[in-house]
Amino acid sequence: MILQNLKDTYIIPVIYNHETGDVAALIDGRTKESVVKYITKNFTKEQRESVLAVSLDMSKTYAAAVLECFPNAALVY
Repeated sequence: MILQNLKDTYIIPVIYNHETGDVAALIDGRTKESVVKYITKNFTKEQRESVLAVSLDMSKTYAAAVLECFPNAALVY
């Protein structure tokens, strides 16, 4: 998600459920560590293991976080 005003541009990582159409989370921070911390704190191991695919942009940071948090997920660009 990109929010923009006349002075600044803010990029916010979004976790979105493609099955339900719901936004599951807006994450504060764009580092691998902040994304991993949020995901591991807010989703159980069982939930994370049940994820089969994750769509994301080409960010290496987000790809690394996804691979660490969702071991059974395929990356879809």
